[in-house]
Parts: sequence; structure tokens; C-alpha cells
Amino acid sequence: MPLDLTEVSDGLTSKWWNFIRVADFAFQINIPKHEEVAAEEEDVFIHKEMMEIEDISRKVLVKRYHTVLDGELIQVEPKDIRELIATKLSDFITANSQLPFGCQLKKIQKSNRLLIFNYSPNDFDKLQLKIPPESLFPNELTIEEMEDYIRKLPQCIKNPLGGADTTHTIDPIEENRVIQQIALENGKNRVYVNNGILEKMDIRKTVYMGNETVYHLLYVKGGTAAPDNKKSSIRRDFDYLSAKCSKNLKKNTNLEIGDEISFSGTLKNDSELKYILQNVKKITNLSKPEEETISSSKKSSKKKSKKTSKKKSKKTSKKKSKKTSKK
Repeated sequence: MPLDLTEVSDGLTSKWWNFIRVADFAFQINIPKHEEVAAEEEDVFIHKEMMEIEDISRKVLVKRYHTVLDGELIQVEPKDIRELIATKLSDFITANSQLPFGCQLKKIQKSNRLLIFNYSPNDFDKLQLKIPPESLFPNELTIEEMEDYIRKLPQCIKNPLGGADTTHTIDPIEENRVIQQIALENGKNRVYVNNGILEKMDIRKTVYMGNETVYHLLYVKGGTAAPDNKKSSIRRDFDYLSAKCSKNLKKNTNLEIGDEISFSGTLKNDSELKYILQNVKKITNLSKPEEETISSSKKSSKKKSKKTSKKKSKKTSKKKSKKTSKK
């Protein structure tokens, strides 16, 4: 059924809309044509806008949630959207014996045995979903049995509405004591990583005012880290860490799972990704040293050509000046 988002009156004026197709949890960040949007019953639309709040004198992100009911788009409370998507999650798992895109088990509450899932289709949006165990398990199971069953379910990695848009195989790192201590010693939160093994790599996106930035999230296991890159520095072993890598840097370094890499980054406690190294400008791929040699030889050849051209221009200018003086 076609819907016209321009007719929606919810107090927001922006053209920043997200879409959740509840049948398969597909997520659309940008809706190009607002006048005629295809949707089905109970599909979800999220209207967003950065608005300035007078009491705090800064802009905050405001969201309005809508769902399709009897062919019309109606505004509902966030709680209603969470309950709707939780029901759809239970139906999806029962029908397909797998987890849909963007959904992961967070924990099982022991007090009331509620299953708590996170629906995180990207690094910017997250909905917490609560499911009673009886909706998934006809027979009463222990918490350990339920958790073991859910953890073993296969995951739909790709966004059905975005192809290879984003992947979410890397969980946020809530605490990383070794890396945190090294960042404090640096004074600038800079951490130098050496000989780490790239174990996982996700495609992620950040979104601001509807504008997307694609990057790669790296999960690095093992290796050593130090507060600077001096040979005399004491390097400490670490178990794991996450780092942001730009799309171009990943391409230029030809990163692949299993590569041994060295790099530096600034530690940040991100609201969504938790402890992560960002501002990574250079990665040395120790598994592909020949590519480093090729790139460096290209740079040296460019420098040589520049020097040669400068010498030629100097010689030419000298000859011209000599001819002029003779005349």
C-alpha cells in the first residue's frame, strides 16, 4: 500500500525518516521518495529531527514513531513500537529457527525469566525488546537451556533492504582494562597496537541528519600495546580490542580476516560501541608486506619525478638567462 509521508503531522518538519519492515526486520536509513512509500500492515516509520531545547540551550535528537494500521500511518508511543517488534521477533524465531537481522540476545532476567533482546540495525538506533519465554518455548526450560538454544541460532547478517549495507558480528566492549590503562599513560588517550590479529570485520554506518558515513569496525585479538611508538617502551599483551577504520583505509591496506596488523588510535568510550579506538590514520598490514613495498616505491618514484622536473626547470631557466645575457 502506498503512503504519503509529507501528509504526516507530528510536530517535526524534517525529511529524515527511517523504515522498519517488521516481516523480516529490514531497516531503511533513507527514504528517497516521501510522496509514495510502499509499506505493509504494522510496518514502522521513525521520523527524526535535531531540535533546540530552550532549557538546555543545545540541539537534541527528537524521534516520533509511527506504524501502519488499517492502511493508515498513525503515531504511537515508543513502548507500543517495542511491544509490536518484540511480538514480531518471537514469530520470526518460531517460523525460521534463526535470529533476524540486527537482533541479538542481551540477557535473560532471572527474576521474571524475561528474554531481553536488542534490535540494533545500525550504530545509531537501538530498541530493547522483552519476550516472555512461553512465547518461544512450549516446554519449560531452565535459563541456561534457553540461553544455549538462542546463542546457537544462526543470524541473518545482511540487511534485507540494504544488501551488504551493514553487518553486526562484533559486540560492544564494555571494559578493556589494559587498553584503558595504556590510554591514560599516554595523556592523549593514544594507544599504539602491534602485531594484532584481525579476527572479525563489520561494515557499519553512522548517520547524522540522514547523511550516512560508511566505515569498518575491526575486532583485533592478541598482540601488544603501548602508550607510544618508541622502541624502549614496555609493550603489554592484550586480549582483544575494537577499532574504527575508514572505508578508504581498509581498501588501501587490503585488510582481510586473519591479517596481522599494527596501528595507533585514540581510545573513546562511545555510547553505542563502548570502548573503541578511533582516529586510525594508518594501518601496517604485516601479512602483506609486498603491498607496503609497492606503495612506498610509488611514493619514492613520485618524489624522484618531482625532483627531476625541478632540476629540469632550473636548468631550462639557467639556459634562458644565459641566452638573454649574451644578447
